[in-house]
Amino acid sequence: MMLRNKKKAGNYLKKALSFMRKYKIGPHTLVLKGLLGKIVNIPQEFLCSVSLRLLHLIIKAKNTMKVSDYQKIIKFAKRKGVLGIFHRWILFFPEIVLNVIKKGKKTELPKKILKSPIFNKEIIVYHIKFLGNLLVYKNQQLLKIDLTPQEEAFLTKIALQMSEPGKSILVEELYENFWPKSKNPYDRLFHLLTTIKKKIILPKHLIGVSSKYGEIRLFNYGIYFTTDQEEFEQTLARAKAMEQLGKWKLACKEYLQGFNLFRDAPFKKNFDRWSLDTRFKLLTKLETETISFVQSCFKNGDVEIAKKVLIKVSKILPHSQEVKNLLKVISNKKSKI
Repeated sequence: MMLRNKKKAGNYLKKALSFMRKYKIGPHTLVLKGLLGKIVNIPQEFLCSVSLRLLHLIIKAKNTMKVSDYQKIIKFAKRKGVLGIFHRWILFFPEIVLNVIKKGKKTELPKKILKSPIFNKEIIVYHIKFLGNLLVYKNQQLLKIDLTPQEEAFLTKIALQMSEPGKSILVEELYENFWPKSKNPYDRLFHLLTTIKKKIILPKHLIGVSSKYGEIRLFNYGIYFTTDQEEFEQTLARAKAMEQLGKWKLACKEYLQGFNLFRDAPFKKNFDRWSLDTRFKLLTKLETETISFVQSCFKNGDVEIAKKVLIKVSKILPHSQEVKNLLKVISNKKSKI
């Protein structure tokens, strides 16, 4: 079947069906009709045939869209030794497989089949907000899930480093960061991946471990990640560009939008090396950008706006002496008025 051109594949089948009708080839005609969706049931007298019985089960699963009916097909195909036929025929009924994936159940199909375009029409995008308590969105829908601190850090790390299909991370890097003293880090990685995939309703075949060029890596096979860190950096970049063009009011709005993305310090309960480094870098950037913004506010006479941002940031960076000093400067300016 031509996976990228279902219409063309259907035309080939219709030609074959016409030929079989002409020469009265009965059971094979039923197969083609079934694959083309032109029959809803296989006649009882033909169910003694293993292949037609298989097709009967597939058509039933398509009609009911029940996972249990799909599982019956798998059991039958294994028992009768017709998995190869099933793998070819199921390509004509992608909606059955997509329904199983959507419900978070195993398809038991080979990864090569699952990676075919016919099963990956819908682009899956996860938006991870970690500049504060972790929030996970799947295709713009907030997921009501509860992740452990380690799961939060792991998910954020792959979102940042495996943001699109084709990107990967060395498995050794994950071992060293999350399980530096473990004797069986692979088992821990496998367990963590399985748990996260289940919680965020991620199709199992879209992230997996593979060996390439002698390196074992974790690969992204077909999803997209975005984060609020990217939003923060892009928003501030736009603000600076506007400020340089002399459009302070527009720049100020962009700055405020960027600072609002920072809800709290990330990874408060995490103490692995990557989480600590990431938190330090992000909080350092927040402090630096805040100081720069406040200085621009002073130049443009927006002291009240500067004060609001400093108060917000002081809650995230309670030990920042620079932020405290700037708040004192504003307080002194007010007392002189």
